[in-house]
Amino acid sequence: MIGTFLVVDPVPTARIALRAKLQSAHYQVSLAAAGTAALALGPNLRPDMIILGDGLADIDTASLCRTLRQQDWAADIPILVIASRREPAQWAAILKAGADDIIGGPVDDGALFARIRRSLSDLAERRDLAARVSPMPHGVCGAIDWGHTHTGLIGLVSKRPSHARAWQSAITANTKLRVETLDPSRILGRSGAEARHDVFVIDGDIGSLGDPLRFLIDLRARVPDRIKATVVLCSEQDSETAAKALDLGANGVFQGVDDAKECCARLLALMRRVRQAEHLNALLDANLAMALADPLTGLQNRRAGLQQLAQLRGEPHAVMMIDIDHFKSINDRYGHAAGDQVLVAVAGVLRQAGADAPICARIGGEEFLVAIPARQNTEAMALANALRKKVADQVLSVVGQALHVTVSIGVASLEPGEAVETTLARADRALYASKRHGRNRASLALEPQLAD
Repeated sequence: MIGTFLVVDPVPTARIALRAKLQSAHYQVSLAAAGTAALALGPNLRPDMIILGDGLADIDTASLCRTLRQQDWAADIPILVIASRREPAQWAAILKAGADDIIGGPVDDGALFARIRRSLSDLAERRDLAARVSPMPHGVCGAIDWGHTHTGLIGLVSKRPSHARAWQSAITANTKLRVETLDPSRILGRSGAEARHDVFVIDGDIGSLGDPLRFLIDLRARVPDRIKATVVLCSEQDSETAAKALDLGANGVFQGVDDAKECCARLLALMRRVRQAEHLNALLDANLAMALADPLTGLQNRRAGLQQLAQLRGEPHAVMMIDIDHFKSINDRYGHAAGDQVLVAVAGVLRQAGADAPICARIGGEEFLVAIPARQNTEAMALANALRKKVADQVLSVVGQALHVTVSIGVASLEPGEAVETTLARADRALYASKRHGRNRASLALEPQLAD
């Protein structure tokens, strides 16, 4: 369960007061008065969040953030800094060093706890995603380059042209980020346009549309899978809107941020998290692809092929069971390594020849499954014989020997309403008919109503 905090602050009353607030919300809290003490506590405590006060005697806040990000236990957890006064240049340096957020004191409790809830929610999502990518705790999730200056596209949603131009000028002058100003009255109807933006920044004043929070809800509801991150701009005094925005799904709120360097540092800090999420999702996609792929040939594996076949209900398809002829004798004569080379070569021919096939799978041993769109039996047989001939025409070099390999094919039409198992059984019987009649040939299965 997420909810362990490490509070680091040189002022005893400040850290004790913050501990009392956190404990009242049923969080577990450990305290440290110095950076060295925090670094010593961390490996055993492994907190879910660190809250830093500024003014530490032994190390400045930016250096401590940088050091924390180099530790395994703190490589990914949220770091929130509470500063005694606003110093934009110093705040920018702290964010660049690895802090996720920084706020000035005295802190409004509602805004503070909203930031905490959002940070812990995001951390839980990252950990869940990382667990599906790798069983190693704290490993993949921490794979983030804290010093890298990321690129990306910011969608600035605003009805104030002069305000938008000032933001755009500041961002493009200080970062590699690009900015597109978006009209809030039009953006919700732009199909597909939202996929291009890495972060949406929503101006607190969006004209006649009124409440930026309502716009935030509409934006996330209409394109929830395409939005990578959202930020709401609030005035420094508007803590209530800031808290609500975070609880409604905003990934950040910028309160009273007018300094260009601080603004850019906040966007870059958020962009780090966007790129980290993309990295984790890419790893997960790769893992899923591997789970559905045959490791030797790269074709779909049996599970993927059969699952896909079960979904082919629409356009008519020719379902082909394909078997390499005399494969056992190849293994016996040349060895299993040579047999693997033959499997890979045949798979390559099938993949290339059946480029438009929704299914091209190795379903076991030397057997393959291919499904290709075909409206009539004559078309299905022509496609099957073309595949067979492509294989037969290949000269394979195996252990220094030139080999000609052939395949036998059984073809069955995928009939509407017919169970996948029944279709495969008919194709399999046709395959054995090809074997019985001399191999290197294709045979057509009986129609369903004529099958045994």
